[in-house]
Amino acid sequence: LEEDQPQLRKVSLSSIRARFAILRRLNEGMLTLLPWIDLSGATSLAHSFAAEVFANRGLLFYDTKMRFFNQVLDQTATGKESPSLRVDRVNDKTPVFLQLFSQLRDVNPLLLRQKQRAFKVQLKNERVEGDLGPYREVLSQICMELESPLVSLLIPCPNKQLASQTIGVGENRDKYVLKPSAGSPNAMAMFELLGRLIGIAIRTKNPLNLDLPAFFWKPLVGEQIDRRDLAAIDHCVTQSWTAIQDMDQATFDASVFET
Repeated sequence: LEEDQPQLRKVSLSSIRARFAILRRLNEGMLTLLPWIDLSGATSLAHSFAAEVFANRGLLFYDTKMRFFNQVLDQTATGKESPSLRVDRVNDKTPVFLQLFSQLRDVNPLLLRQKQRAFKVQLKNERVEGDLGPYREVLSQICMELESPLVSLLIPCPNKQLASQTIGVGENRDKYVLKPSAGSPNAMAMFELLGRLIGIAIRTKNPLNLDLPAFFWKPLVGEQIDRRDLAAIDHCVTQSWTAIQDMDQATFDASVFET
């Protein structure tokens, strides 16, 4: 323990035990209290109780968070039948993601709140058995399409683009980011489907094999993006930004106004 947490070396064992007992009682109480807290305002209402819980979430055990999280998923799952989709990978050259988009865009999202699979999949002209196999196969292919030019929603992050040019700089040379120019109404609707698929993956415990950096997921969980997150996807821009910030006024003026 001392090797992993050197700050505890000067703390007596009895004090550690007492603090752990307090944390355990806190977590027991929070399991009862959490269902009564509107966590939707945790990041927007600065002085709310939800914001205090969010700010001190490090005091909650992983087991406490997951028990509450799974309770929410169970209680918000629908009891209605999941929608049925038809996917043709043999005769239809349309990407599977776009085939699902055309069929799911008008489906009530509440119907996708399933525990095992969000929708049934019929693979036309393919010999497959069972329900989960085709479902997982479709999700797997969607992830491959999203990280390819077939679906123009994600692009390689700048660090990955440089790595493909044999210029190795920065971290996350395998990550993808949202395509900035994908702002049309149709593209926004497809981004909405991507968000639903992420939610579906969480609910059905079928993770999506997408290489997305902290720059993508941090805002989803209410965490602030910092310069390190930017550097992790765009080392060159961060380096230039730092250089500009460190410039004195004379050097800056000379750089801007030189002819």
